[in-house]
Amino acid sequence: MDFQKQDIISFINIALQTKPGQGCGEQTVAVNQLPKSFVGLNVEASVGIGLAASIPWISFTGYGQKTSNGIYPVLLFYRDKNTLITAYGISETNKPTESWDISGLKTLKQYFSEQKIPQTQIEKKYNGSFVHSVFTVHIKDNKLDESQFNVDNVFDSISKLCEVYKKHFESKGKTSADIATADYSDAEIPNSTPSIWVYAPGEGARKWQECLDENVMLLGWDDMENFRDYDTRQDIVVRLREVYGNIENAYTNDSLAIWQFCREMHPGDIVYVKRGLSLIIGRGIVKGGYTYNGERYEYKNSRIVEWTHSGEWEYPKKLPRKTLTRINDYEEMVERLEGLFDPQEKIEQITFNIKTVIDSIKKTGLLYEDKLIKRYACSLMTKPFVILSGLAGSGKTQLALAFARTISENVNQQLCVVPVGADWTNREPLLGYPNALKQGEYMQPESGVLQIMMRALRNPQKPYFLVLDEMNLSYVERYFADFLSALESRQEIPLWEKPDECDSEVPAKIALPKNLFIIGTINVDETTYMFSPKVLDRANVIEFKISNDEMERFLKQDMNIDVQAADGLCANMGEDFIEKSTQKDTESSELAQKTLIEFFKWLKNVNAEFGYRSATEIYRFIANAKVCAEDMTENEILDAAIVQKLLPKLHGSRKKLEPALKALWGLCMQDGHTTETITRDNVKNAKFPEAADKIQRMMQTAYDNGFTSFAEA
Repeated sequence: MDFQKQDIISFINIALQTKPGQGCGEQTVAVNQLPKSFVGLNVEASVGIGLAASIPWISFTGYGQKTSNGIYPVLLFYRDKNTLITAYGISETNKPTESWDISGLKTLKQYFSEQKIPQTQIEKKYNGSFVHSVFTVHIKDNKLDESQFNVDNVFDSISKLCEVYKKHFESKGKTSADIATADYSDAEIPNSTPSIWVYAPGEGARKWQECLDENVMLLGWDDMENFRDYDTRQDIVVRLREVYGNIENAYTNDSLAIWQFCREMHPGDIVYVKRGLSLIIGRGIVKGGYTYNGERYEYKNSRIVEWTHSGEWEYPKKLPRKTLTRINDYEEMVERLEGLFDPQEKIEQITFNIKTVIDSIKKTGLLYEDKLIKRYACSLMTKPFVILSGLAGSGKTQLALAFARTISENVNQQLCVVPVGADWTNREPLLGYPNALKQGEYMQPESGVLQIMMRALRNPQKPYFLVLDEMNLSYVERYFADFLSALESRQEIPLWEKPDECDSEVPAKIALPKNLFIIGTINVDETTYMFSPKVLDRANVIEFKISNDEMERFLKQDMNIDVQAADGLCANMGEDFIEKSTQKDTESSELAQKTLIEFFKWLKNVNAEFGYRSATEIYRFIANAKVCAEDMTENEILDAAIVQKLLPKLHGSRKKLEPALKALWGLCMQDGHTTETITRDNVKNAKFPEAADKIQRMMQTAYDNGFTSFAEA
């Protein structure tokens, strides 16, 4: 039986029972029971599959035309606007395979614009269709008010559209028989405007190598057999329920992927291959039609693809979760993906030069002593964990950021700044956690720490920087224990028991990247927690203090700071910086050996002695400083090492520490001044002035409070 006037009323009433975004199982079945033909044309109606559509529709096609790639008479029900429109519909997905002059008709975009009717983003995807007639629909008790609806006019409009439609094809020599026999295969009709797809080659991209080797893209759902055997998406849903069970499942994403893979993808389309939600591993161009090969062991559905790229590219946001997604409507995503593959000039790498880095940082307007930047750079190369301590607002975080921005090629990718929360009691803010409610899903942290670790592992030739701001707002040992252990053992950090068939990019274990530099900043007041010796022993601790001269210079200068002024100026030194940081060269001298032995003896008296690790790291610091900070004298290098690695261990009562502080003061003084009183004025007589100044301040704190420590002095 042919489509009748009453079927228009039935369609509207069925559509009114659905709401966009909600399920529409019964309504989908009901609308599929409408007649399938009208004046020799095929009739297809939809209120959505699984989820209700925003704009229910009825299409009338023939002569090889399909809803997915044709131009055809269509009835669109804009229920939120109480409007019914008959039009020459144009596929929302692909360019039509036929075209003709439709004079005098406006597009939907023009119509809504002239009527000043706002549209949702979803409604706009039909805007290329040509309006024939517009009808107002009156609703009463969630049903069509037939007393105010002229169904005859609607039916006449559809009939006229279909008449013109048929005349167009028949004028080209086609007959009604062509309706059943015409088959515009994928190989014959490439898209005039290519569709762009994001595609996952199996769980965890496990089929990617096979796709590369065979120049194909593969899709599963093998029990569905040949995808071409299904005439509609609803047929696919029905079969999915039969094969895989769960009749309540709408199979929205699965049915769409199957339908698009065999019906809507065409030669010339661009495919981006993903692993997980933030990694692109390939790019290709579709070259052939859909093929089903029942002899394959698995993934029997394929298309021929010319793979133009294979590698790893970081996508800065979240990619679609679905196996296959057409993204043409997501302009920002398309632009970002295309930008990943733009040819970029390779940065010619040179030897790391600290003077150039210092000059670059000065361009930001930040004020730092050259010696401080040298100590910081050499400390990072000695061990990729540095703690910056000192007065709030003294420039600790800004130095970490300025150095990272200067030496990074892409700041957004290579720098991660994380404000430590006062409520951190475990590692989840840094490493995330597996989703206990959904097997195979790992919840990556919002902080971006796990992400930058994975990024650094994928790009070992580039330096990456993790800045933990106000690191001692919580107990460091609680949230940072895995990192402290990995810094020494170089063992992988276990993350989760990853299922075998899982497309998450998060590995079961992760190593601490050798090219990841961790910088923690700390302020000391009543709201923070003091670091334990275990933490301090694993880092170089650099103290920030502001002298009278520095404050005077700052107050006189232009205070406009531009932290981006130095971005990438030293990116051509990144590889050599990593190379130097991974070298384990050590260097000692008679002065260094003698000084360390004497310090060891006195520190041991107060149970603050250092171990082999600290001694080795001091020797590495000396070696790095002699190579990269050539103008620093041996005394200046030793002075920095003492302050950064030895003095942070000191904390306790005046009674306990006073004898040791006095002895260490003597070791810091020049010959002839070793017995001088510990005062600020006598610091000028020291051979290790930084260490002497710190000891003097610690001693003063002990006198004033009866207790002293490195952080609080």
